Amino acid sequence: MKPGLSMEGPIGDDDPPPELPETMFVFVDNLLALLEQAGIQLPIEVKDWLHDTADRVHRTYMENREEAIKVVREGLLRQISKLESEKAEIRTTWLEAARYYEDQIGAERLKQRFDDITGALRRQVYFEEILPLQLKLACVQHEPRWPTLAIFDVGEMKAHNDESGYGHAFGTALLRAIGTTVRGAIRHPELPEGADVFARTTDGDEFDLVFPDPPTIHDAYEVASRPRDFVANRKDWSEFHPGLSEPLWRPRIDLGAVAVDSVSLREAYLSYRTPEERTMFIKELIRQWRDMADQAMYHAKRGRLNHIVFRLARWVNGVLVEIQEPISWLNQE
Repeated sequence: MKPGLSMEGPIGDDDPPPELPETMFVFVDNLLALLEQAGIQLPIEVKDWLHDTADRVHRTYMENREEAIKVVREGLLRQISKLESEKAEIRTTWLEAARYYEDQIGAERLKQRFDDITGALRRQVYFEEILPLQLKLACVQHEPRWPTLAIFDVGEMKAHNDESGYGHAFGTALLRAIGTTVRGAIRHPELPEGADVFARTTDGDEFDLVFPDPPTIHDAYEVASRPRDFVANRKDWSEFHPGLSEPLWRPRIDLGAVAVDSVSLREAYLSYRTPEERTMFIKELIRQWRDMADQAMYHAKRGRLNHIVFRLARWVNGVLVEIQEPISWLNQE
């Protein structure tokens, strides 16, 4: 060990400080050389700090050992704090990046659930996930409701494609126009669970709508009518295709809707004890409900343009039965 750095026994308060004419500077130079050999390049500000500190330590140590130790300790704490701050900033950046890519992946997955042209739910997602979930929710509601399922198709779709003179791109523009308009008429179409549902059920022009919780028959009719009204009352379609604003080719939809008494659904659903039985009940309910709505739609197609046929039903002994009671305020003819 070099003279002046001997650690043989404690240094008393009255002892003169060991001489450090070059020791700190040599230590710093050796440290930097070793780091460079190891391939570690320190930022220039850190190198400058080490040299400045060596000079201060040397001068201070010659005057007061405790002050010298304090200088080194404070300097090291500042550097550690700076490194911790940089690490925290890097960690934050990585977390932000991770969240960004997670959002992107989530957005891409969400995008895959929806039809590119219309923005409606894709058929598989709708039939396998969303529709069973919505009907289960309808079956366990405590308050009486009139959950409503509607089916509609786009009027004269084949003529738009084959007779308009605009080609099949015209039919695509028509579907996009209908999808955009209908999505504007329902609640939160991008969040189908717990909201209204809009789904494309074929590769063509047929769609489903589900309104899970109208509290009254009148409310059920109002929400089922809104998509039809939005299409019928829209004046300008030119943003989708100039030809859609021509009177002959203006978009129209024919819609059939069936609202079902939720009390009858709840009684039937709770009468089944096992998950398997309840799943089978939901499947049968979907089949019968869509059949009835489909029949209502075809009845609507025989009426005026943008027509709606609205029906009421109740589940009785395993069958969805239409309620024949007249609705005084409803004029569907």
